[in-house]
Order: sequence, then C-alpha cells, then structure tokens
Amino acid sequence: MKTIKEIKEEIKELKAQGKLYKRVINDILEDSKNYNGNFTERLQSRIEDIQHSGCQSGTVSMLIYYEDTVKFFKYYQDEIEELLKELMQDTGLNIAELFGANFDNDDIFCREQQNQNLLAWFAYEEITNKLSYILED
Repeated sequence: MKTIKEIKEEIKELKAQGKLYKRVINDILEDSKNYNGNFTERLQSRIEDIQHSGCQSGTVSMLIYYEDTVKFFKYYQDEIEELLKELMQDTGLNIAELFGANFDNDDIFCREQQNQNLLAWFAYEEITNKLSYILED
C-alpha cells in the first residue's frame, strides 16, 4: 500500500503535465475536503462520486452551465485535444465511437457549445480517472 507521501508525490507529478491537469486535480482536492476520513479516503470518495455520476449530473460545480463548460473548453482546448488524441490512440476508437450520439458529427471542429461542453466534461472525467489510478495498489 502506498503512503500518503508517495500518493502526494504522484499527484504532484500528474499535475505537472499541464495547466488542465493542475486545474482539475486542484478542484478535486479542494472538493475532497468536504468528505470524511483521512486524505486518501476523502480523495477516493470524491473521485468515486465523479466517476459514478459524471459531470453531466452536476457533481462538478464549475462545469454545470454551458457558459462555464465552453469557457473551460476554450481555455484548455489544446490540452483537451491532446488528451482526446491520447485516448483515441490508446483505444483505437474515433471520436464518434467514443461519444456516440452525444457528439454532433456535423460539428467536427467543435465550434458549437454542445461538443465543447461534451469535451470539457470528457477532460475532467479523464483526468479524474488518471488520478484514481494513483490510489490503486
């Protein structure tokens, strides 16, 4: 089992991957303070809430409204695109296969808020998943 010190060091390394990672992880760490238990228990509980409900449920307060998700997408667009490319390479799936009917195929350049919203949620959830791997033994 990893020590808290080891977990915090791995989190620090993950945050160093870019501004997007840092923003999402800091948000999760801040929200985890509202949970009971020690550091890892609180963090695990917050991650599980996000993984089970997803951003579309409103569990991530900074990504509820289109105004917020579009702003988030535009600010982190380059990093979100890199994250998406990485997932597509890892899975062998294209964007339509990853998101199904939720993705507007007529907006392949993500200029409309529906796809921007979807990709903002995707990025937050994907980084949440990466953070969860740190807590696994």
